[in-house]
Amino acid sequence: MDRQLRSSALLLLLCAAQPQNALANTSSFVCQQTKCEERAPLIRWISSQDERYLCGGYYQEPLYDKNDSPLHSMDLPLVLSADTSFLTLQGTSSLIGHVTLKQGDRFLQADEAWLYRTPHTGETTSVVAKGHILLAEPGLQLEGQDAEIDFKAKKTWVENASFILLPKHAYGHADRISVNQGKVIVLKNAHYSTCTPNHPDWEIHADTIRLNRATGRGQASHVHLYVKNKPLLYFPYANFPIDKRRQSGFLFPSFGSSNQSGTTFSLPYYWNIASNYDAIVTPQHMTERGLQAHTFIRYLTKHQEGNLHLSFLPHDRQYETFRHDKLLSFPADGLANNDPRVLALNHGGARMALSWKNNVQWTNHWSGKVDYSWVSDDNYFIDLSNSVNVSNTNNLPQEVRLQYDGQFWHNFLKIQKFQTLHPYEGAIQASTYQRQPQFGFEMRDPNIWHHLQYGMSGDWVNFYHNRDPVTQFSFTKGSRIHVRPSLQYPLYRASGYWIPRVQLDYTQYNLNRGTQDRAYNRDEVIYRALPMFDSDAMLYFERSSHFARIPYQQTLEPRLYYVYIPRQNQNAIPNFDSGTIDFSYDQLFRPNRFSGYDRLGEANQLSFALTSRFLNKQHAEKFRLSLGQILYFKARDVSLCDQTLIPGCRLREDPESNNKTSAIAGFMLYHITPEWRLDNDLEWNPHQRVFDQNSVNLSYQGRNNRVLNLGYQYLRRDPTLVNLEADGGNFQLEQTDLSFAWPVYGQWRGIGRWHYDLTVKRSIDLLGGIEYNSCCIALQLVGSHYLRDPEGLSATPYANAIFIRILLKGLSTLGTSQEARNLSRDIPGFISFANTEYVKK
Repeated sequence: MDRQLRSSALLLLLCAAQPQNALANTSSFVCQQTKCEERAPLIRWISSQDERYLCGGYYQEPLYDKNDSPLHSMDLPLVLSADTSFLTLQGTSSLIGHVTLKQGDRFLQADEAWLYRTPHTGETTSVVAKGHILLAEPGLQLEGQDAEIDFKAKKTWVENASFILLPKHAYGHADRISVNQGKVIVLKNAHYSTCTPNHPDWEIHADTIRLNRATGRGQASHVHLYVKNKPLLYFPYANFPIDKRRQSGFLFPSFGSSNQSGTTFSLPYYWNIASNYDAIVTPQHMTERGLQAHTFIRYLTKHQEGNLHLSFLPHDRQYETFRHDKLLSFPADGLANNDPRVLALNHGGARMALSWKNNVQWTNHWSGKVDYSWVSDDNYFIDLSNSVNVSNTNNLPQEVRLQYDGQFWHNFLKIQKFQTLHPYEGAIQASTYQRQPQFGFEMRDPNIWHHLQYGMSGDWVNFYHNRDPVTQFSFTKGSRIHVRPSLQYPLYRASGYWIPRVQLDYTQYNLNRGTQDRAYNRDEVIYRALPMFDSDAMLYFERSSHFARIPYQQTLEPRLYYVYIPRQNQNAIPNFDSGTIDFSYDQLFRPNRFSGYDRLGEANQLSFALTSRFLNKQHAEKFRLSLGQILYFKARDVSLCDQTLIPGCRLREDPESNNKTSAIAGFMLYHITPEWRLDNDLEWNPHQRVFDQNSVNLSYQGRNNRVLNLGYQYLRRDPTLVNLEADGGNFQLEQTDLSFAWPVYGQWRGIGRWHYDLTVKRSIDLLGGIEYNSCCIALQLVGSHYLRDPEGLSATPYANAIFIRILLKGLSTLGTSQEARNLSRDIPGFISFANTEYVKK
């Protein structure tokens, strides 16, 4: 009882001795003093088997009363207690046994403490504490043997100390730790890690570590990185984040290896230019090629956002050797001196790449877009890429678009061209028509009279095409005007809908004929005007039913779609942007079997289809099955090819064009469980009694990032391989695709993909690797073997590469940021370990 009286008396006297401007909140501290002592603010590691915690536990923040004053804690009054105290209002006061000091949101515990006051004012200037020191404040805990708090300098020192930095899940120890105004923490002869205390997978040892909580950055000098207690790297200086704010500084190096470029090493520098601008500048050394620089810039303003990627390789040793050898030996490869693949070799010297994507929104109605890509030579991607998707890029878009969106009007102005690449070890690529420029519009009036709707769309575009790179023959080019007004009267009911529609398709060409068309005296001005009528009707029925013995709501949705378009000979019309559309279930309900505006297929046909769904109580789809077919009342004569120049090409383009019925198209979707999904898209040819197309995909996405994808694709006739000039040839496409990410043991996960072509019996893309993911360290090792030359013209059609990524959570990433495969693209549903932190997402 006496001890409690002495402590309370001391508490009141000390509060009275504080400056007058700090007395306002003293009473609340006095009444809560006993509660504070009962809640010892020890931050401790709490082990937990809860799978939410990737680290197997968490740090428990101290439970003590905190002051909500905006003032810094060193400007607030002190609250103290001890077993024994010797008090003076001037000079030195001593406290012995179970000493506690509370000041705002700061809490100090010690065995002994001495308070120093100025002789004249009695103001507390410093506190010195010894024995079992614990100092806690929001987000930070320090423990040690000796401590000093300087209230004038607003600094705290702790000797032989350990610390826990809660926001970054970090801990460590040092010979001396100083805290300046609660913002800057300086550690001398320190160890630092974000792992759990009982499993330090990585740790840095440094002479000095400076953690600035105001800026969110850490700096260290003479740094040794230890992984699994083994020294791995040394850095004279390191700069790393201690929260998620962006700061300029060097990132950790990246490394990898491939048979394309040898061993690669890069040292990225992150430049935080402003709050809405940043950049990563990455010098990269490739042992087989030389030094390359990458610059990636991001920006975000009030009206626009975008990014700019620049790459520069001043001298590629391996490419120079390749160019020299091929310029001497191309006749032996069967190439002429005017072959574009040979001419492309003349573009030597520096190798550069540029990609700029920009979106701008000036007002609610006006917007713009830039999508521009360019490389310095035709062999850039096949040499410097790292996947089958990029190495086979042959047409780079270069587009600028201005757009207006109103309540009823949508207009745009676009300039579009492509850079066509002709890699030496590949086929000659067909150039693409350029739009220089294009103006398009679309208007919709949803209700002009008793639900009657009027619409109109169209465009004016000037098409340009370069000469044939081999023959130097010119292509037909010129302008096209297309207008399509429409009237429709939709009728919607709860039991279904009926939408009749009439349209007029008008197209006019003003042409500058190419070499071949001039030889046949083709007209330079052409008109095409065709009426179009279509009718779309669907009924909706539903009933209570069961699927797999579970009650569901089953629907039955019959649908009829009729379209009529008269025939017009279109052989003389050039083909600027039209192509065939792969037949599918959705194609049953489109009026035109061609894309673009240069071909409008004649039609007198009726599509009939039936869909049935099973819906649960939340109206989510459990199962869907759709089947349909087209009944043709006349043959289809219009084709993409010019039948006067290539007789018989129509049937080679579409062998089924004279049939009375189409293939039976179907689509099935089955959510087997919340994790398993199966879908199937197929076409059955009743005339040949074979499948024209069959695509099956089975996917699984489960807990702990378990991913499995199985795919099979079959086309009895691949339109991209059809030879319009002659019969014969292998038109078939048959491929399988397997990808997965699956735990194999503990915190190890296997990842892989195998994309295989059954038609020619070869792998298209093969990769495999492992991932290790723990609380504070993650490793990704992936080997890749992909087809870089589908044409088989190269002596080395395959490329091999190894990618390594090491993520030290809370510090930085070691890995191949520029070279790493995009595994999220290759493995649908894959989530990289970089997106998982201390608490699982």
